[in-house]
Amino acid sequence: MCARDAPSADVTMTKKKDEKDDLKEDEKVDEIKTYPWWCGGGTIPQCGNDLGVWERSLEDRSNCWSNWSLSYLNPLLALGSQKSLDAQDVGVPSDQDRAELAYQGAKHAWEEQVIKAEKLNTILREQQQKELAKCTTESEKTKCHTKYMKKWKEPSMSSSLVTSFGGWKITMALFFYILSALLNFVPVLILSDLVSYFEHYTLFGDTVTYDGFAHPWVLVGALGIIPILTSGLQTRHQSIMAHCSVFVRTAVSTLLYQKSLRVSAAGRAKTSTGQVVNMMVRYEICVCMFVVK
Repeated sequence: MCARDAPSADVTMTKKKDEKDDLKEDEKVDEIKTYPWWCGGGTIPQCGNDLGVWERSLEDRSNCWSNWSLSYLNPLLALGSQKSLDAQDVGVPSDQDRAELAYQGAKHAWEEQVIKAEKLNTILREQQQKELAKCTTESEKTKCHTKYMKKWKEPSMSSSLVTSFGGWKITMALFFYILSALLNFVPVLILSDLVSYFEHYTLFGDTVTYDGFAHPWVLVGALGIIPILTSGLQTRHQSIMAHCSVFVRTAVSTLLYQKSLRVSAAGRAKTSTGQVVNMMVRYEICVCMFVVK
């Protein structure tokens, strides 16, 4: 009996060891990792849900300094150093990138454009009728039609998109880009002034007063500050234009989709699926070219 019971006892001991190993592994998995005290402490996130990205995006929760420096992405980048990021780690998009906001804003702006164009065309139509009543020959009527055809107003989709996104945003983005481009010339002028200073000091020493832009140490400090300002301006410009590209693409896609659902049978017969796809692709290419520029 003892010889027969020995194998079963070994099996039982092996199972207990396996269960203990499993418990130790579970404890290691469940162990909460924290940052050291010299890093500020706090729990180290293990997924995007720990960062709260499914409640609100990191950008919407950031302050002014984080928006300019993009430091609100640091927790996500730190998480990416520990694991491969996936869609669950990115979370919800920013409020300004939501499709509903883009569609409603572009639709409202387009309807305003249609109303303005209709009012202007009504006035032009009345004026055209008055002039046509005075015309006696066909050539005069043709000239009158040609004259008012040039004045005929059509609603502009580009103006609708710019208005709905915010013309002041695009203006600020262009201002940031131009200012950063101008600041790129400043280090060249500073280096030229520093070279002149050292040449002057070598030739004349302190016997002749040096007339430069500023004190050499001020120029050296500006060499360190100006590239940081330039980088911040370019980053802000690219951030605004990235939001603009997402807004335009989303707005145009949703407007075309809504129009395709309401188009009549006669309209569907005149327009093919390929033409709709070409229009969407054309707008996307224009947006990409505008953002790159």
